[in-house]
Amino acid sequence: MRAGAGPAAYSAAKAGVISITRSAALELAADRIRVNCVCPGGINTPLLGQGASSEAVGQVLDHIQPWPEHGRPEDVAAAMCFLASDEARFVTGEALVVDGGLTIASGPRAAGGVRPGAAMASFGGAGAPAGSTGVSKGSTGEPPVIRPPKQE
Repeated sequence: MRAGAGPAAYSAAKAGVISITRSAALELAADRIRVNCVCPGGINTPLLGQGASSEAVGQVLDHIQPWPEHGRPEDVAAAMCFLASDEARFVTGEALVVDGGLTIASGPRAAGGVRPGAAMASFGGAGAPAGSTGVSKGSTGEPPVIRPPKQE
């Protein structure tokens, strides 16, 4: 057996990056040092699909976010270049979300009529029932976990 980080550790790490970004921005603002972070969503990279074809990953991403196409590494790079540029000279302490609107979507059919749980399950080849939740394992190399809905 080997231990792996679950969704709590992943979420805590992301929250920690945002928190330290804001704290550092506050401490360094008097010296005109800007501190920001980028929070990418589902970006179509080989790591995200973990063995799935680029086309399959793109199809899933196209259905779980409001923006009608998947994110590319260049989209994240452009956001980072903006934050590093003089155009962002007055931007500090920000967490710039680059996710095609995924974090602002709500409800079971907000993303083009496809349940995110079902779309994410397609990475593993199985469908997920309504109310399922998906957990990406990020860079661990492990496949996403789809949990069935809670029974009440």
